[in-house]
Formats: sequence, C-alpha cells, structure tokens
Amino acid sequence: DDLLDAAKIEAGKLSMEAIPFQPARTMSPVLEVMRVRAQAKDLALTCELSPLLPRVLLGDPTRLRQVLANLLSNAIKFTSRGSVHVTIDCDPVPPEWVMLHLRVSDTGVGIPREAQQKLFSRFEQADTTTTRRYGGTGLGLSIVKSIAEMMGGSVVMESEEGKGSTFTFSALLAVGNVESHTETEKAVEASLAELPCEHRLSFLYAEDNETNQFILQSLLMLLGHDLELVPDGAKALEKLREKRYDAVFMDNRMPVMDGLTAARLLRDPSSGVLDPQVYVVALTANSTEADRDRSLEAGMNDYLTKPVHEGELRRAISRIIAYQRRRGIEMRPQGGVDDGMQEVPGLSAAELLAMAGVEGDEGPGGDGTDQASATPGLSASTLRSITQQYIEDAPRRLRVMREALATADRETLAITAHSLKSVSRYVNAHGIADLCAKLEALADAGQFEAAGPMLLLVEQGIAGELPRLTAEAAE
Repeated sequence: DDLLDAAKIEAGKLSMEAIPFQPARTMSPVLEVMRVRAQAKDLALTCELSPLLPRVLLGDPTRLRQVLANLLSNAIKFTSRGSVHVTIDCDPVPPEWVMLHLRVSDTGVGIPREAQQKLFSRFEQADTTTTRRYGGTGLGLSIVKSIAEMMGGSVVMESEEGKGSTFTFSALLAVGNVESHTETEKAVEASLAELPCEHRLSFLYAEDNETNQFILQSLLMLLGHDLELVPDGAKALEKLREKRYDAVFMDNRMPVMDGLTAARLLRDPSSGVLDPQVYVVALTANSTEADRDRSLEAGMNDYLTKPVHEGELRRAISRIIAYQRRRGIEMRPQGGVDDGMQEVPGLSAAELLAMAGVEGDEGPGGDGTDQASATPGLSASTLRSITQQYIEDAPRRLRVMREALATADRETLAITAHSLKSVSRYVNAHGIADLCAKLEALADAGQFEAAGPMLLLVEQGIAGELPRLTAEAAE
C-alpha cells in the first residue's frame, strides 16, 4: 500500500477529498485498533481531544486516518516500555478555517540527531539495523509529509535518542456546518429513495454470510431487480461460465476462494466466463482506502461497504446501468413484481415479499412507524427476521472462532470475525462489531495470545446484547 501511494505521489495522482467529517468519530477506529497493538506490548495508549476542536471539518478523513495510523504504528513499534500519547487540537485561522494538529508522543528508542533529517525521504530509516530489527519500507513518513503538504500543512519531529519522539502533523482545514451537513445527507437520501429505476437488472452475489445475503436480496427485490446467491468466489466463477449477469456483487473475504482472487480470474479471457468485462462491485465490511485500492487493482469496478444503505446501493446501480449502456448492452425494462420474478429455493416470491415487509406494510416500519435501522430501506419485519437469524447464528460463529483459536487457524478465525463484524452492524450491535474488527486484525497478524482475551470480550458482548435482541425479534 505504501508503494502504491508513493507511486501516486510521484505521478501527481494522489487525490484528496473535501467532504464533511467529524474529527472525533474519524479518529476513533484507528485509536481502538492501535490500542490492541499497544496492549499486546503492555504499553499505555492515551488520547486527548481539545474542546476547541470543531465538530465538523471539511477535508479527507481517509487520509487523516492513514496519517494517524502511520504515526501510531511507528510509535508503538519503536517503544518497548512506557506509553504513547495522542493529542488532537487546532488553532483558529480566521474567518472559517483551522490548522488541525495530530501529535503523537512516545517513550521509545528515539532517533539520533544525525538520522533525523533523512527520515522523511523515501526508503530511508534511521540506520540499516532498523529494517533488520523492526521491518518496514521506509515510506510511511515520506507519505505523511506529502499528505501534510497537500493539505497546506507540515510535519515536525522532536526526538532525543533513548528518550522518545514526538511527531506533529498539521493540516489546514475548513470548518463545516453541522446543521447543513446533516440536512444535505437527509436530502440526498430522500431524493434517491424516490428515484425509480427504469431497468430490471440481474445480479450475482458471492457471499458466505446468510444475513448479508438476505439483506442485499431484500433491498434488490424491493427495487425490482433479480439476484442469485453463491457462497464463494469459486461458485461465482462457475455461475459466470453458465450465465450472463448485469453485475456481480463480491464479498472480498470468503472461504474456498475470496472475492479478490475471483475478480482477477474472471478478467482473464481464458477463464471461460461468458462476460469477462462484467461489472463487479466489491461489498465488504472493510472500509479503508487501502481496501478500496486492492479491490480496484484486482479488477473490480466499484466498492461498497457494509452495512449497505439503500441510497448507496441505488447510486451503484446507476453506475452499473451507465456502464452497460456504454457497452451497448440491452437491459430489460422494469416490470411488475410478479413479472418473471425468480423464485428463491425454499421460498415462494409471495413468502419472500412478506418477509421483506412489502405486503401489508403502511410505512418503513411495517406498522406505520419509522423504525431506526442500520440499513435504511428495510421494513420492521425484515429487521426482525435479521435479528432472529443473528441470535441463532451467533453461538455457531463463536464455536467456530473458539476452534480456530485452539488450532491456530488464522484464516478461519479472521474470516469468521469479519463475518460477525458485518452482521453485528445490521442489528445495531456496534460494540460487538468493533471488537470483531480488533479480533480480525489480531487473527491476520497471527497474534493468538492477544486474540484469546479479545474473543472472550466478543462472547461477553453478545451475552450482554442478547436480551435486547431477543426483545426486538419478538416485537
């Protein structure tokens, strides 16, 4: 990822967004993930947010997360005892700007004075032993410096050998308006919800998680489209060799064959798929810029994060239709619900419609009420079905993770934690989702000693949520 960013910077193609974001909410996931790494080394990780920090800023939240993650990763890597402290504050720049400061201090090994100047150069580290002992590319600080300069700021380092280091990243950002930001988001979603689709598309969805399958199936059915389901990338390739689809939704992380591998293979003209240029949408619970880049480099056309929102799904469908038109592909016109609707194995079309809350619903809540949901657009009856399935599936997933931990099966542990993370968000169990994200990261890193206590926290979290979920499923 660092090499790709360095290449983009060299070519002048590293893009910066200017979108509203909340600084505290943007930085929180990075701090939580890094806290797990710090705890694994018995380091204290603390954070201090200035009360003067605006609630909403305009800028690139993904790049700011990247900067904080890079600085924290270095601080934890080069600190064997003591602590790492993060300060996020700002200085006002009238009339409507601030100079944001991300400051990361550690009690680590420090940096010799003669090595400090070259640290911000590409492929440079303090000395030759650094790479041998700690690893790394020597690109991280160079990228941080480039991002700071693109945001009108700078990076300053203070360090003394043997006494730790402090890195301060600064960026000039505009202050956003909380009310207008919220109203704009609502207006966009409302306009999308009223926009009909003139075409009826056929989709293939590769996903091993039944709840995620049901969510997308319900949303697409309500929008008047058809969907076929397969449990992994290998099965998706088999289907694509038999039939043409308007687009494929592909989970990146699945057993047997993951979505990234499947996407690379189907783009090969010798793969045997009927349409090697089929539009592919990555659908994943991972939401970093690096994940997006990996998906696009594997040959995917688009990228959506879970939980899927109806507005985002509608926008993706609009892009699919535009793509098919450019290719000269003829698409079916939108018809009635019963016009050729594909039967789902084990359920009739009428039964599936009833599960999705279409029949007899008076509003978004199915009973005239607007039930809050992690996935706007689904009815109350659909959400109850999802919650009930979550209650039934959670014990099985926990057993799988316990067995994977006992046998040091890194891949199974990571995949199952990833799956439980995404479905937890659908039932508004965000604390469990956050714990699963940490467990997934630990599994990927092979840190099984730290994964054990984290899995215990996941189990305790599910036990704590079960009374609420059971009550919601019974309503």
